[in-house]
Amino acid sequence: EDYPPKTFSEALQLSRSTHIEALYKEGERAGARYLAADGPLARIAAAWLPEHLLPFPGGQLAALAHMGRYADNIRSFGDAFGMSRMVFLNFGELTRPDGAVVALKRLSKVAPVLDTLRAPTASSGLPQLNASAEVSPEKAPDASAVAELRAHYAEDNRRLCDMIGRDLGWGTSLQSVSYRGG
Repeated sequence: EDYPPKTFSEALQLSRSTHIEALYKEGERAGARYLAADGPLARIAAAWLPEHLLPFPGGQLAALAHMGRYADNIRSFGDAFGMSRMVFLNFGELTRPDGAVVALKRLSKVAPVLDTLRAPTASSGLPQLNASAEVSPEKAPDASAVAELRAHYAEDNRRLCDMIGRDLGWGTSLQSVSYRGG
């Protein structure tokens, strides 16, 4: 058995395989059946997923090619609810001293009722919750794995940046990144 893959490159190759692609397409068809189901009993029946599709078809390490395609996932929500009803914030913005104020202002554009809330003070930045420990250097991805990952997701990241109107700086350099476990 080739699972689990031994290297990042092997995991990425597995995640791009026709077998894994077929599993993800099967999951998407199951989601479409659920959305098309008419009536509560049909919805309950359609909501059941076979165990081999949960939570990551083919295993978590087989999901690399699919998990980071944020633009595709966001587009699905945008198609259902409208892109104008979505707000994008990053963690760095939220943890700044004025992060809560900035977040509330952005959110109030899609939910005007938030304007009636008492605005948090600029010094009330949000604490980091569920922080993970630093990953030891021997477990952190090496520069070639990071470069391969950035190359793999470059087009997806460009589409995401275009979609949200912001450059997240994810695909252009091998900037120093702090890796944390999860």
